[in-house]
Amino acid sequence: MKKAGKELLVRALAYLNGQARPLEARRWAFHTGTASREDVLSELQSFANPDGGFGNALEPDMRAGESSTLATLEALDIMAEINLPAGTPMLRRALDWLCRPDGGYDGDAGLWPYLKQMPRETARAPWWEMESLSETFGGFRVNPRGRVLAHLYRSGSSGPVGTSELGPHLEDILSLAETMDQASPDTLRSLMALREALENGHFDPESRRRLQACLIRLIPSSVEKDPSKWTEYGLQPLEVAESPDSPWLHLLEDDVHIHLDYLVENQAEDGSWAPFWTWGGRFPEAWDSAKKEWQGVLTLRNLMRLSAFGRL
Repeated sequence: MKKAGKELLVRALAYLNGQARPLEARRWAFHTGTASREDVLSELQSFANPDGGFGNALEPDMRAGESSTLATLEALDIMAEINLPAGTPMLRRALDWLCRPDGGYDGDAGLWPYLKQMPRETARAPWWEMESLSETFGGFRVNPRGRVLAHLYRSGSSGPVGTSELGPHLEDILSLAETMDQASPDTLRSLMALREALENGHFDPESRRRLQACLIRLIPSSVEKDPSKWTEYGLQPLEVAESPDSPWLHLLEDDVHIHLDYLVENQAEDGSWAPFWTWGGRFPEAWDSAKKEWQGVLTLRNLMRLSAFGRL
């Protein structure tokens, strides 16, 4: 077991406070007791739009200013991270935007596409091209619908306009998950988010049992356990079991500790952890900005994981 020395923490904090977005710096300060929820929300507000949704490159690989399900879910994840009360106006407005047909919800398909429409000239990663988006993400039936349902259930929202019962959405997700032999990283994240909301008592026991069984079966086959492949696209152990309290740690415990060692060994000289992906030469100036922002996001994420497992 490799313990992170003081120098690792000092360099990481220097990056967070000097080069990362203020949002990531405030999130770390919140988790260490030196910032409030209001401090985090103040930074998050800069990514919000008047319609209640979020855009403005909150998800760094999509630089659009327009609101999208993609960016709004990122915002909702941050609100959940800081345990924002369900009645908070920013949270209510974001959920309302997600549920409106003129917002994130596609009433014709009965689904939530990550992006409805974006100007062709918008700088973005190649996997956010509109023409291939539905195919890339399995028609959006599990991902991101599982994350959307998790936030709706967690907040007590009733769902899209004209839909008072989210049960059919949940049943469709469960039926699809039960046919899977393996899940892509984003699909597995959606299922885990849904299961977390389920664990908090929002679903009936049978739905809870079915989703639990799916994840116990899918996680071992979907997580990349070979450290030599952690510079490639794939779901890594700490993305599934982020803390000792994770319900999935028993499935990956040895791999999680190897991954923690890997983080200690692979911090960059500037104190950050860099993304393993690129945009393949597209929009080079925008990619430079996105890469730097991702370094802040990943540095925050890895500090939280190292801290949770007592490695700092």
